[in-house]
Amino acid sequence: MTRPPPNPRPEPCVTVTDSFLESAADLDRNDAKRVSAFLGKLLTEPTGTGLRPEIVKDAHDRTIRSYRVSRELRAVARVEGRDAAFLYVGPHEKAYAWARKHCVECQLGRHTVRLAESNESVRTLRQWECVDRDELCDLLDTHGVAHELR
Repeated sequence: MTRPPPNPRPEPCVTVTDSFLESAADLDRNDAKRVSAFLGKLLTEPTGTGLRPEIVKDAHDRTIRSYRVSRELRAVARVEGRDAAFLYVGPHEKAYAWARKHCVECQLGRHTVRLAESNESVRTLRQWECVDRDELCDLLDTHGVAHELR
């Protein structure tokens, strides 16, 4: 009797939060396009070159990672296994400072993120799962983030 093949490993789940979209919208147009290109690459090639998350030293939350978007920009995400919830994007030093200042509790089933700052204020964020490039484009358009993904 032969065994059925094992279930294929599920695709990584990529989500973006209100705080990520707000920080992306605050960037200049060229940097916002770099961020959207980074997310587009992450959706199509999740294990592609340069998409390895780095541990943020001195972060209170050990699940917080930093992704290199460009030479100057970093995206901060909570990473569990192959899943990533993107929380903030900005210049290198600001992104690392942000990552060190926050703790995160994701509730993927409820599509919310609880974000606690080191001063103990808590903010509940909405998060959206990006299944494909079209959904990502719609989300970026809705939040006024410049991109060239279409």
